[in-house]
Amino acid sequence: MNSISSSSNESVIDDSLFRVGQIRLAKLSIFNWGSFNGLHTAAIDPFGTLITGDNGSGKSTLIDGLMALLLPAGRATFNVAAAQGDRSDRTLLSYMRGSFGSVHDGSGTRVKSKREGSVVTGLRALYRADDGSCITLAALFWTTQSSNALSDVKRVYVIAKRNLLLKELLDAFGEGNARSLKQWLRNDPAITNCDDRFSDYQELYRKRLYMDNRNAPALLSRALGLKKIDDLTGLIRELVLEPSTVKDDARKVVDEFSDLVATHNQLIDAREQKQHLSKLPELEQGLKQAEKALSHLMSERDGLAAYFGELGYQLLNKKIAGLQLALKDLSLLIKQLTERESEADLLAEQRHEDYIKAGGGRIEALKNELKTVTDQLSTVVNRSSSYQADARALGLNDQLLEAQFITNQSQVETRLGDIKNDNHQAQDRFAGVSGQLSLYQTREKETEKEITEITARPDSNIDV
Repeated sequence: MNSISSSSNESVIDDSLFRVGQIRLAKLSIFNWGSFNGLHTAAIDPFGTLITGDNGSGKSTLIDGLMALLLPAGRATFNVAAAQGDRSDRTLLSYMRGSFGSVHDGSGTRVKSKREGSVVTGLRALYRADDGSCITLAALFWTTQSSNALSDVKRVYVIAKRNLLLKELLDAFGEGNARSLKQWLRNDPAITNCDDRFSDYQELYRKRLYMDNRNAPALLSRALGLKKIDDLTGLIRELVLEPSTVKDDARKVVDEFSDLVATHNQLIDAREQKQHLSKLPELEQGLKQAEKALSHLMSERDGLAAYFGELGYQLLNKKIAGLQLALKDLSLLIKQLTERESEADLLAEQRHEDYIKAGGGRIEALKNELKTVTDQLSTVVNRSSSYQADARALGLNDQLLEAQFITNQSQVETRLGDIKNDNHQAQDRFAGVSGQLSLYQTREKETEKEITEITARPDSNIDV
Protein backbone atom coordinates (compact mmCIF):
# COMPACT_ATOMS: atom_id res chain seq x y z
CA MET A 1 0.00 0.00 0.00
CA ASN A 2 1.57 3.28 -1.12
CA SER A 3 -0.33 5.97 0.74
CA ILE A 4 -3.33 6.84 2.88
CA SER A 5 -4.22 10.49 2.43
CA SER A 6 -6.87 12.52 4.30
CA SER A 7 -8.74 15.67 3.34
CA SER A 8 -10.38 18.26 5.59
CA ASN A 9 -11.09 21.10 3.12
CA GLU A 10 -14.36 22.51 4.42
CA SER A 11 -14.78 24.65 1.28
CA VAL A 12 -15.03 21.48 -0.82
CA ILE A 13 -16.93 19.13 1.55
CA ASP A 14 -20.30 20.03 3.01
CA ASP A 15 -19.77 19.05 6.63
CA SER A 16 -23.36 19.64 7.73
CA LEU A 17 -23.90 15.88 7.43
CA PHE A 18 -21.19 15.21 10.00
CA ARG A 19 -22.53 17.56 12.65
CA VAL A 20 -25.69 15.75 13.78
CA GLY A 21 -25.17 12.64 15.87
CA GLN A 22 -22.59 11.05 13.60
CA ILE A 23 -20.53 7.98 14.58
CA ARG A 24 -17.52 7.62 12.31
CA LEU A 25 -14.70 5.15 11.88
CA ALA A 26 -11.62 6.82 13.44
CA LYS A 27 -8.89 4.14 13.43
CA LEU A 28 -8.31 0.66 12.02
CA SER A 29 -5.62 -1.59 13.53
CA ILE A 30 -4.39 -4.96 12.23
CA PHE A 31 -1.88 -7.47 13.61
CA ASN A 32 -0.45 -10.33 11.50
CA TRP A 33 -3.09 -9.77 8.82
CA GLY A 34 -2.28 -10.67 5.21
CA SER A 35 0.95 -9.04 4.07
CA PHE A 36 1.12 -6.88 7.23
CA ASN A 37 3.42 -8.46 9.81
CA GLY A 38 3.18 -7.11 13.35
CA LEU A 39 0.95 -4.24 14.51
CA HIS A 40 -0.19 -1.49 12.12
CA THR A 41 -2.74 1.31 12.67
CA ALA A 42 -4.37 3.58 10.07
CA ALA A 43 -6.04 6.83 11.19
CA ILE A 44 -9.25 7.72 9.31
CA ASP A 45 -9.99 11.43 8.88
CA PRO A 46 -13.63 12.35 9.77
CA PHE A 47 -13.97 14.25 6.44
CA GLY A 48 -12.76 11.38 4.28
CA THR A 49 -9.66 9.29 3.64
CA LEU A 50 -8.31 8.13 0.28
CA ILE A 51 -6.37 4.85 0.14
CA THR A 52 -4.20 4.48 -2.98
CA GLY A 53 -1.56 2.01 -4.11
CA ASP A 54 -0.49 -0.45 -6.76
CA ASN A 55 -2.07 -3.86 -7.22
CA GLY A 56 -1.10 -6.15 -4.36
CA SER A 57 0.07 -3.27 -2.13
CA GLY A 58 -2.48 -4.06 0.60
CA LYS A 59 -5.51 -1.79 -0.03
CA SER A 60 -8.07 -4.60 -0.01
CA THR A 61 -6.22 -6.34 2.81
CA LEU A 62 -6.70 -3.32 5.06
CA ILE A 63 -10.40 -2.97 4.20
CA ASP A 64 -10.99 -6.71 4.59
CA GLY A 65 -9.73 -6.34 8.17
CA LEU A 66 -12.80 -4.16 8.81
CA MET A 67 -15.05 -6.67 7.02
CA ALA A 68 -13.78 -9.48 9.27
CA LEU A 69 -15.02 -7.42 12.23
CA LEU A 70 -18.48 -6.81 10.73
CA LEU A 71 -19.29 -10.18 9.10
CA PRO A 72 -18.90 -13.77 10.35
CA ALA A 73 -15.76 -15.52 9.11
CA GLY A 74 -17.68 -18.19 7.19
CA ARG A 75 -19.88 -15.68 5.34
CA ALA A 76 -17.46 -12.82 4.73
CA THR A 77 -16.46 -12.37 1.08
CA PHE A 78 -12.97 -10.90 1.09
CA ASN A 79 -11.33 -8.96 -1.76
CA VAL A 80 -14.70 -8.42 -3.46
CA ALA A 81 -13.33 -5.92 -5.99
CA ALA A 82 -10.82 -8.45 -7.38
CA ALA A 83 -12.94 -11.60 -7.04
CA GLN A 84 -13.59 -13.71 -10.14
CA GLY A 85 -17.31 -14.05 -10.54
CA ASP A 86 -18.78 -14.82 -7.11
CA ARG A 87 -15.64 -16.51 -5.79
CA SER A 88 -13.00 -14.92 -3.60
CA ASP A 89 -9.38 -15.96 -3.57
CA ARG A 90 -8.94 -15.03 0.10
CA THR A 91 -10.20 -16.48 3.39
CA LEU A 92 -9.78 -15.74 7.06
CA LEU A 93 -7.03 -18.38 7.34
CA SER A 94 -5.18 -17.13 4.25
CA TYR A 95 -5.13 -13.65 5.78
CA MET A 96 -3.95 -15.06 9.14
CA ARG A 97 -1.08 -16.94 7.47
CA GLY A 98 -0.26 -14.17 4.97
CA SER A 99 -0.60 -16.43 1.93
CA PHE A 100 0.91 -14.99 -1.27
CA GLY A 101 0.77 -17.34 -4.25
CA SER A 102 1.90 -20.94 -4.70
CA VAL A 103 5.08 -22.91 -5.36
CA HIS A 104 5.74 -26.31 -6.96
CA ASP A 105 8.03 -28.50 -4.83
CA GLY A 106 8.36 -31.43 -7.27
CA SER A 107 5.58 -33.59 -5.86
CA GLY A 108 2.80 -31.03 -5.85
CA THR A 109 1.79 -27.42 -5.48
CA ARG A 110 1.56 -25.75 -2.08
CA VAL A 111 0.58 -22.27 -0.93
CA LYS A 112 3.37 -19.98 0.17
CA SER A 113 2.72 -18.16 3.47
CA LYS A 114 4.49 -15.61 5.63
CA ARG A 115 3.33 -17.28 8.85
CA GLU A 116 3.33 -21.07 9.09
CA GLY A 117 2.34 -23.21 12.07
CA SER A 118 0.61 -21.51 15.01
CA VAL A 119 -0.38 -17.88 14.45
CA VAL A 120 -2.24 -15.09 16.28
CA THR A 121 -4.14 -12.37 14.38
CA GLY A 122 -5.74 -9.26 15.88
CA LEU A 123 -8.21 -6.73 14.39
CA ARG A 124 -9.59 -3.54 15.92
CA ALA A 125 -11.84 -0.71 14.68
CA LEU A 126 -12.33 2.49 16.71
CA TYR A 127 -15.54 4.48 16.15
CA ARG A 128 -15.82 8.00 17.59
CA ALA A 129 -19.06 10.00 18.02
CA ASP A 130 -19.51 13.77 17.85
CA ASP A 131 -19.85 13.93 21.64
CA GLY A 132 -16.35 12.40 22.03
CA SER A 133 -17.52 8.96 23.15
CA CYS A 134 -15.77 5.93 21.68
CA ILE A 135 -16.88 2.44 20.62
CA THR A 136 -14.23 -0.21 19.90
CA LEU A 137 -14.82 -3.42 17.94
CA ALA A 138 -12.00 -5.94 18.30
CA ALA A 139 -11.33 -9.60 17.61
CA LEU A 140 -8.52 -12.09 18.14
CA PHE A 141 -8.10 -15.18 15.93
CA TRP A 142 -5.53 -17.85 16.68
CA THR A 143 -4.64 -21.43 15.83
CA THR A 144 -2.03 -23.69 17.37
CA GLN A 145 -1.86 -26.08 14.41
CA SER A 146 -0.62 -26.03 10.85
CA SER A 147 -4.10 -26.93 9.65
CA ASN A 148 -5.90 -24.77 7.08
CA ALA A 149 -9.37 -25.73 8.36
CA LEU A 150 -11.50 -22.80 9.55
CA SER A 151 -12.90 -24.99 12.35
CA ASP A 152 -9.43 -25.10 13.97
CA VAL A 153 -9.39 -21.29 14.36
CA LYS A 154 -10.28 -20.08 17.85
CA ARG A 155 -11.71 -16.59 18.18
CA VAL A 156 -12.78 -13.94 20.68
CA TYR A 157 -15.01 -10.97 19.79
CA VAL A 158 -14.95 -7.90 22.04
CA ILE A 159 -16.89 -4.61 22.21
CA ALA A 160 -15.69 -1.78 24.46
CA LYS A 161 -17.25 1.55 25.40
CA ARG A 162 -13.80 3.17 25.36
CA ASN A 163 -10.71 3.46 23.18
CA LEU A 164 -9.45 -0.09 23.59
CA LEU A 165 -6.02 -0.53 21.98
CA LEU A 166 -5.23 -3.71 20.10
CA LYS A 167 -1.89 -3.85 21.96
CA GLU A 168 -3.81 -4.15 25.26
CA LEU A 169 -5.58 -7.28 24.00
CA LEU A 170 -2.36 -8.78 22.65
CA ASP A 171 -0.51 -8.11 25.93
CA ALA A 172 -3.33 -9.72 27.94
CA PHE A 173 -3.33 -12.73 25.56
CA GLY A 174 0.47 -13.09 25.96
CA GLU A 175 1.81 -16.34 24.54
CA GLY A 176 -1.65 -17.79 23.94
CA ASN A 177 -3.18 -17.72 27.44
CA ALA A 178 -6.90 -17.43 26.59
CA ARG A 179 -7.92 -17.86 30.25
CA SER A 180 -5.77 -14.90 31.31
CA LEU A 181 -7.23 -12.81 28.47
CA LYS A 182 -10.84 -13.55 29.46
CA GLN A 183 -10.09 -12.79 33.12
CA TRP A 184 -8.57 -9.46 32.09
CA LEU A 185 -11.66 -8.68 29.97
CA ARG A 186 -14.00 -9.47 32.90
CA ASN A 187 -12.10 -7.06 35.15
CA ASP A 188 -12.84 -4.07 32.86
CA PRO A 189 -16.49 -2.91 33.21
CA ALA A 190 -16.29 -0.99 29.91
CA ILE A 191 -15.61 -4.19 27.92
CA THR A 192 -18.17 -6.80 26.81
CA ASN A 193 -16.64 -10.17 25.90
CA CYS A 194 -18.77 -12.17 23.45
CA ASP A 195 -16.27 -15.06 23.26
CA ASP A 196 -16.78 -16.83 19.89
CA ARG A 197 -20.51 -16.02 19.66
CA PHE A 198 -20.57 -13.79 16.58
CA SER A 199 -24.37 -13.45 16.59
CA ASP A 200 -24.32 -11.88 20.08
CA TYR A 201 -21.38 -9.72 19.06
CA GLN A 202 -23.11 -8.53 15.84
CA GLU A 203 -26.38 -7.78 17.65
CA LEU A 204 -24.52 -5.69 20.23
CA TYR A 205 -22.38 -3.71 17.79
CA ARG A 206 -25.41 -3.00 15.59
CA LYS A 207 -27.15 -1.61 18.68
CA ARG A 208 -24.13 0.46 19.75
CA LEU A 209 -23.56 1.83 16.21
CA TYR A 210 -27.30 2.37 15.56
CA MET A 211 -27.38 0.04 12.55
CA ASP A 212 -31.16 -0.42 12.37
CA ASN A 213 -30.97 -2.27 9.05
CA ARG A 214 -29.66 -5.80 9.51
CA ASN A 215 -28.30 -5.73 5.95
CA ALA A 216 -26.00 -2.75 6.67
CA PRO A 217 -22.77 -4.82 7.14
CA ALA A 218 -23.46 -6.87 4.00
CA LEU A 219 -24.29 -3.70 2.05
CA LEU A 220 -20.99 -2.16 3.13
CA SER A 221 -19.14 -5.29 1.99
CA ARG A 222 -20.84 -5.15 -1.43
CA ALA A 223 -20.19 -1.41 -1.71
CA LEU A 224 -16.45 -2.05 -1.52
CA GLY A 225 -16.66 -3.91 -4.82
CA LEU A 226 -19.04 -1.68 -6.79
CA LYS A 227 -17.18 -2.35 -10.03
CA LYS A 228 -18.21 -6.03 -9.76
CA ILE A 229 -21.96 -5.30 -9.35
CA ASP A 230 -23.85 -6.38 -12.49
CA ASP A 231 -27.42 -5.83 -11.28
CA LEU A 232 -27.65 -2.64 -9.20
CA THR A 233 -31.45 -2.89 -9.04
CA GLY A 234 -31.22 -6.37 -7.56
CA LEU A 235 -28.68 -5.19 -5.01
CA ILE A 236 -30.93 -2.35 -3.88
CA ARG A 237 -33.99 -4.61 -3.62
CA GLU A 238 -32.02 -7.26 -1.73
CA LEU A 239 -30.06 -5.15 0.74
CA VAL A 240 -31.61 -1.65 0.82
CA LEU A 241 -35.36 -1.61 0.16
CA GLU A 242 -37.96 -3.28 2.35
CA PRO A 243 -41.04 -5.07 0.96
CA SER A 244 -43.88 -2.68 0.16
CA THR A 245 -46.30 -4.38 2.59
CA VAL A 246 -44.02 -4.10 5.58
CA LYS A 247 -45.26 -0.69 6.67
CA ASP A 248 -48.94 -1.67 6.39
CA ASP A 249 -48.34 -4.87 8.31
CA ALA A 250 -46.39 -3.00 10.93
CA ARG A 251 -49.17 -0.40 11.30
CA LYS A 252 -51.77 -3.16 11.68
CA VAL A 253 -49.66 -4.90 14.30
CA VAL A 254 -49.24 -1.64 16.19
CA ASP A 255 -53.00 -1.00 16.20
CA GLU A 256 -53.73 -4.53 17.39
CA PHE A 257 -51.08 -4.22 20.00
CA SER A 258 -52.63 -0.94 21.23
CA ASP A 259 -55.98 -2.72 21.70
CA LEU A 260 -54.29 -5.56 23.52
CA VAL A 261 -52.50 -3.12 25.78
CA ALA A 262 -55.73 -1.34 26.67
CA THR A 263 -57.48 -4.64 27.47
CA HIS A 264 -54.50 -5.80 29.44
CA ASN A 265 -54.49 -2.57 31.47
CA GLN A 266 -58.21 -3.00 32.29
CA LEU A 267 -57.60 -6.56 33.46
CA ILE A 268 -54.73 -5.40 35.64
CA ASP A 269 -56.92 -2.66 37.22
CA ALA A 270 -59.72 -5.14 37.93
CA ARG A 271 -57.35 -7.65 39.47
CA GLU A 272 -55.78 -4.99 41.66
CA GLN A 273 -59.22 -3.78 42.82
CA LYS A 274 -60.20 -7.33 43.72
CA GLN A 275 -56.99 -7.84 45.62
CA HIS A 276 -57.49 -4.61 47.57
CA LEU A 277 -61.17 -5.32 48.41
CA SER A 278 -60.54 -8.92 49.47
CA LYS A 279 -58.29 -7.66 52.24
CA LEU A 280 -60.99 -5.48 53.92
CA PRO A 281 -62.60 -8.21 56.18
CA GLU A 282 -59.20 -9.33 57.29
CA LEU A 283 -58.19 -5.75 58.00
CA GLU A 284 -61.38 -5.15 60.06
CA GLN A 285 -60.76 -8.23 62.20
CA GLY A 286 -57.17 -7.16 62.71
CA LEU A 287 -58.32 -3.66 63.69
CA LYS A 288 -60.64 -5.05 66.40
CA GLN A 289 -57.90 -7.24 67.81
CA ALA A 290 -55.53 -4.27 67.79
CA GLU A 291 -58.08 -2.10 69.67
CA LYS A 292 -58.50 -4.82 72.32
CA ALA A 293 -54.74 -5.22 72.70
CA LEU A 294 -54.35 -1.43 72.94
CA SER A 295 -56.92 -1.23 75.78
CA HIS A 296 -55.10 -3.97 77.67
CA LEU A 297 -51.75 -2.24 77.20
CA MET A 298 -53.15 1.12 78.38
CA SER A 299 -54.47 -0.48 81.62
CA GLU A 300 -51.07 -2.06 82.18
CA ARG A 301 -49.40 1.30 81.50
CA ASP A 302 -51.51 2.98 84.21
CA GLY A 303 -50.33 0.40 86.80
CA LEU A 304 -46.65 0.58 85.82
CA ALA A 305 -45.79 3.34 88.34
CA ALA A 306 -47.01 1.37 91.40
CA TYR A 307 -45.51 -1.85 90.05
CA PHE A 308 -42.04 -0.41 89.50
CA GLY A 309 -42.26 1.45 92.85
CA GLU A 310 -42.85 -1.80 94.72
CA LEU A 311 -40.03 -3.53 92.83
CA GLY A 312 -37.69 -0.65 93.67
CA TYR A 313 -38.59 -0.78 97.37
CA GLN A 314 -37.91 -4.55 97.55
CA LEU A 315 -34.60 -4.17 95.69
CA LEU A 316 -33.39 -1.39 97.98
CA ASN A 317 -34.22 -3.43 101.08
CA LYS A 318 -32.18 -6.36 99.71
CA LYS A 319 -29.23 -4.09 98.98
CA ILE A 320 -29.35 -2.52 102.49
CA ALA A 321 -29.41 -5.95 104.17
CA GLY A 322 -26.46 -7.08 102.10
CA LEU A 323 -24.43 -3.96 102.88
CA GLN A 324 -25.11 -4.31 106.61
CA LEU A 325 -23.91 -7.92 106.57
CA ALA A 326 -20.78 -6.92 104.65
CA LEU A 327 -20.09 -4.10 107.14
CA LYS A 328 -20.33 -6.53 110.04
CA ASP A 329 -17.85 -8.92 108.39
CA LEU A 330 -15.40 -6.06 107.69
CA SER A 331 -15.54 -4.88 111.32
CA LEU A 332 -14.70 -8.39 112.58
CA LEU A 333 -11.83 -8.67 110.09
CA ILE A 334 -10.37 -5.31 111.16
CA LYS A 335 -10.45 -6.41 114.80
CA GLN A 336 -8.64 -9.69 113.98
CA LEU A 337 -5.95 -7.90 111.93
CA THR A 338 -5.34 -5.38 114.74
CA GLU A 339 -4.76 -8.20 117.22
CA ARG A 340 -2.36 -9.95 114.81
CA GLU A 341 -0.41 -6.72 114.30
CA SER A 342 0.08 -6.31 118.07
CA GLU A 343 1.26 -9.91 118.39
CA ALA A 344 3.69 -9.43 115.48
CA ASP A 345 5.20 -6.28 117.08
CA LEU A 346 5.73 -8.12 120.39
CA LEU A 347 7.33 -11.08 118.62
CA ALA A 348 9.72 -8.78 116.70
CA GLU A 349 10.92 -7.16 119.97
CA GLN A 350 11.56 -10.57 121.51
CA ARG A 351 13.52 -11.74 118.47
CA HIS A 352 15.73 -8.61 118.58
CA GLU A 353 16.51 -9.10 122.26
CA ASP A 354 17.44 -12.75 121.53
CA TYR A 355 19.73 -11.60 118.71
CA ILE A 356 21.56 -9.14 120.96
CA LYS A 357 21.98 -11.78 123.66
CA ALA A 358 23.39 -14.26 121.16
CA GLY A 359 26.24 -11.84 120.21
CA GLY A 360 24.69 -9.73 117.51
CA GLY A 361 27.31 -6.95 118.02
CA ARG A 362 30.22 -9.38 117.46
CA ILE A 363 28.55 -10.63 114.27
CA GLU A 364 28.42 -7.11 112.87
CA ALA A 365 32.13 -6.58 113.63
CA LEU A 366 33.03 -9.89 111.96
CA LYS A 367 31.03 -8.83 108.88
CA ASN A 368 33.05 -5.61 108.62
CA GLU A 369 36.36 -7.47 109.10
CA LEU A 370 35.36 -10.04 106.47
CA LYS A 371 34.67 -7.24 104.00
CA THR A 372 38.14 -5.71 104.63
CA VAL A 373 39.88 -9.05 104.15
CA THR A 374 37.88 -9.65 100.95
CA ASP A 375 39.03 -6.30 99.58
CA GLN A 376 42.66 -7.10 100.45
CA LEU A 377 42.35 -10.51 98.80
CA SER A 378 41.05 -8.89 95.65
CA THR A 379 44.07 -6.53 95.60
CA VAL A 380 46.47 -9.45 96.08
CA VAL A 381 44.81 -11.39 93.27
CA ASN A 382 45.16 -8.44 90.92
CA ARG A 383 48.83 -7.93 91.79
CA SER A 384 49.50 -11.67 91.43
CA SER A 385 47.96 -11.64 87.97
CA SER A 386 50.10 -8.65 87.01
CA TYR A 387 53.24 -10.40 88.39
CA GLN A 388 52.52 -13.59 86.43
CA ALA A 389 51.98 -11.58 83.22
CA ASP A 390 55.36 -9.79 83.71
CA ALA A 391 57.11 -13.09 84.47
CA ARG A 392 55.79 -14.70 81.29
CA ALA A 393 56.80 -11.64 79.30
CA LEU A 394 60.38 -11.95 80.64
CA GLY A 395 60.48 -15.69 80.04
CA LEU A 396 60.47 -16.54 83.78
CA ASN A 397 58.56 -19.15 85.77
CA ASP A 398 55.18 -17.64 86.88
CA GLN A 399 54.52 -19.97 89.87
CA LEU A 400 53.26 -18.16 92.97
CA LEU A 401 55.88 -19.59 95.34
CA GLU A 402 58.18 -17.61 97.61
CA ALA A 403 61.35 -19.50 96.52
CA GLN A 404 60.46 -19.04 92.88
CA PHE A 405 59.79 -15.35 93.47
CA ILE A 406 63.29 -14.92 95.05
CA THR A 407 64.87 -16.79 92.10
CA ASN A 408 63.02 -14.59 89.62
CA GLN A 409 64.08 -11.48 91.52
CA SER A 410 67.75 -12.54 91.37
CA GLN A 411 67.54 -13.23 87.64
CA VAL A 412 65.95 -9.86 87.00
CA GLU A 413 68.69 -8.05 88.98
CA THR A 414 71.36 -9.89 86.96
CA ARG A 415 69.66 -8.88 83.74
CA LEU A 416 69.49 -5.26 84.91
CA GLY A 417 73.26 -5.29 85.51
CA ASP A 418 73.85 -6.69 82.04
CA ILE A 419 71.62 -4.01 80.58
CA LYS A 420 73.65 -1.29 82.30
CA ASN A 421 76.92 -2.75 80.94
CA ASP A 422 75.42 -2.98 77.46
CA ASN A 423 74.32 0.62 77.80
CA HIS A 424 77.88 1.82 78.66
CA GLN A 425 79.36 -0.15 75.77
CA ALA A 426 76.78 1.25 73.40
CA GLN A 427 77.62 4.78 74.56
CA ASP A 428 81.34 4.16 73.94
CA ARG A 429 80.66 2.82 70.47
CA PHE A 430 78.43 5.80 69.76
CA ALA A 431 81.25 8.19 70.73
CA GLY A 432 83.69 6.41 68.36
CA VAL A 433 81.17 6.43 65.51
CA SER A 434 80.47 10.12 66.12
CA GLY A 435 84.20 10.91 65.82
CA GLN A 436 84.47 8.99 62.54
CA LEU A 437 81.39 10.79 61.25
CA SER A 438 82.96 14.16 62.02
CA LEU A 439 86.18 13.13 60.20
CA TYR A 440 84.23 11.96 57.15
CA GLN A 441 82.25 15.18 57.07
CA THR A 442 85.50 17.21 57.09
CA ARG A 443 86.95 15.14 54.21
CA GLU A 444 83.67 15.54 52.29
CA LYS A 445 83.88 19.32 52.56
CA GLU A 446 87.52 19.35 51.38
CA THR A 447 86.65 17.11 48.39
CA GLU A 448 83.72 19.34 47.42
CA LYS A 449 86.08 22.35 47.60
CA GLU A 450 88.59 20.68 45.24
CA ILE A 451 85.80 19.74 42.82
CA THR A 452 84.63 23.33 42.80
CA GLU A 453 88.17 24.59 42.03
CA ILE A 454 88.70 22.05 39.21
CA THR A 455 85.32 22.91 37.69
CA ALA A 456 86.30 26.56 37.68
CA ARG A 457 89.38 25.69 35.47
CA PRO A 458 87.98 23.59 32.59
CA ASP A 459 91.11 24.12 30.42
CA SER A 460 93.53 22.79 33.06
CA ASN A 461 95.59 19.72 32.12
CA ILE A 462 94.89 18.20 35.52
CA ASP A 463 92.91 14.95 35.24
CA VAL A 464 89.67 15.60 36.96
